[in-house]
Amino acid sequence: MKSATYTLSTGKEAGGVKLFDEWKAGENLTPVTGFKTANESCCIYLLSVLFSVALITLDSVFLVFMLNEDTHHSTVTGVSIENGVNGWAAAMASIMIGMDVLVLCTQAVDLYWFHFKWWPLTASTWFGQLNGTGLSSALLGMVLSYPFANADKRDTTLTIAMLSLAAHAIFISSQFSVTLEYIMRRLTTD
Repeated sequence: MKSATYTLSTGKEAGGVKLFDEWKAGENLTPVTGFKTANESCCIYLLSVLFSVALITLDSVFLVFMLNEDTHHSTVTGVSIENGVNGWAAAMASIMIGMDVLVLCTQAVDLYWFHFKWWPLTASTWFGQLNGTGLSSALLGMVLSYPFANADKRDTTLTIAMLSLAAHAIFISSQFSVTLEYIMRRLTTD
């Protein structure tokens, strides 16, 4: 039996696809740990996108749980509940999902067209992350004081709220740590 060898175009040959070799966003972060090659950078950005999608999904599950809460009271003192729906929690969870989507979109636009060199777009990304984290924290506090009619549903919703806050914190801390390492390495090498 003969063995066969196949060659995959890396973009350097005439007519090749130049996906990784000339990727500016990957090149900009080469001083940062894990961003040394275009393939490493691409994998990290792909993981960031997947984490962002998971965050949106988790927050959507939280919203569904809050919209489907059954309570025996039509009005509970201190919490706006009408027909079993906590209106404030639903509104905050919806805005939090909007912030998560904003982050996903602004990072994609920044990555592909601006390469993290246009501060208003980067500021929009940070705004979405900070606002989403703050809303997640506020929702956890609301769940802790929410008058659930069902203890199992309370525990599930509380778990989802804690996971959401932790996921937001992990996402923003990873973004911030990459930024800090990039700045520190640029300051010490230039």
